Amino acid sequence: AQGLFHVESRGAIAIKGTRRPQAIFAVSEQVAAEKRRFSQPNPTQLVGRTAELAQLLNLLSAAQSGRGALARIEAEPGLGKSRLLDAFAQAAQSEPIFLTVATCQITTRDTAYAATRQIGRQLLGLDRPELEDDDTRIAQVEALLQQINPALLPRMPLLSEALRLPIPDNELTRGLDPKSRHEALLALTLEIVQQLAQLQPIVILAEDIHWLDEASAELLATLIRAGTTTSLLIVATHRPPTSQTAALLTKIDELPNQTLIRLSELVDAELITLAVARLRAPLDDLALDFLQAQAQGNPFFIEELLDSLPESGDLVLDEENEAPAQWRLAAPFVAQLQAADCLKPVGDGWRLKSQTSLSAAAIGLPDSIHGIV
Repeated sequence: AQGLFHVESRGAIAIKGTRRPQAIFAVSEQVAAEKRRFSQPNPTQLVGRTAELAQLLNLLSAAQSGRGALARIEAEPGLGKSRLLDAFAQAAQSEPIFLTVATCQITTRDTAYAATRQIGRQLLGLDRPELEDDDTRIAQVEALLQQINPALLPRMPLLSEALRLPIPDNELTRGLDPKSRHEALLALTLEIVQQLAQLQPIVILAEDIHWLDEASAELLATLIRAGTTTSLLIVATHRPPTSQTAALLTKIDELPNQTLIRLSELVDAELITLAVARLRAPLDDLALDFLQAQAQGNPFFIEELLDSLPESGDLVLDEENEAPAQWRLAAPFVAQLQAADCLKPVGDGWRLKSQTSLSAAAIGLPDSIHGIV
């Protein structure tokens, strides 16, 4: 688990069958798990998002020139927010930038600084596996502040809660009331990010900010308001507002200097391109009709179908004819569609009737797909 999780020492205990007390640790959070994801190319072709990717890359160029911004990618589940973020991260990492990643979760929505703690640990170099305990991590923070601006050192204890590090208070910080301490933390965080951004442009990728905790939301808002003169680009993904998330997203709507990118369903031609790229062979007309009707423009759903249907034998590669091999629906599957009166004869084959309602129970799709979107 070294390098994969942040752990906190809990001393040592005697364990039956061992000669010496064994060190025990509490696992607190993953180390930049999403950042590791972005280090490898995504094997799935990016389809139908060329304009959106170009928009993000233009914002990156502006940030590299000192004109920071917030870019928000809004879409329903399965429409490709994460896939677009993957493509942007891959392109961005070819530039001289510092990339940080945070993933928000419903389970940490009420945990103060859950999201910005991930970002802070990466920015300050605390996710390095050789930093094995709190003492070495505190020393790392101190060394970094000494390097970028020694004048920041007296305020270093303010970072204690945000980083979950036991940095002892000093004369300057010990007497601060909670409100003053919080305001001082916001100011210190901004100064640190601005100093680091002068050395190298910073890109923050924040996934699922509809689950952003309140403390992190305020910290990120502080960075965004000052971002117009900072080499900082924040790219965030979220779902459309719901009753649970509307209040937070409304506050984010009010922030300056932001671009909202809304993703829509893929058109049929784009779904075909995605299917052919994933299966590495064309599909016959009936198979395409079925995939288009079932996926309804949702790229994640069509990928799930293209993984499941060949595995179940309902989509097969026809290599027997002289023509180039192509994927087709298996005969028993076609028979089920015929029995449900979903097909019409066209030429020598069958096509799906328009406006046909496909029931997952009638056509035998696996439970893992039924209702996934």
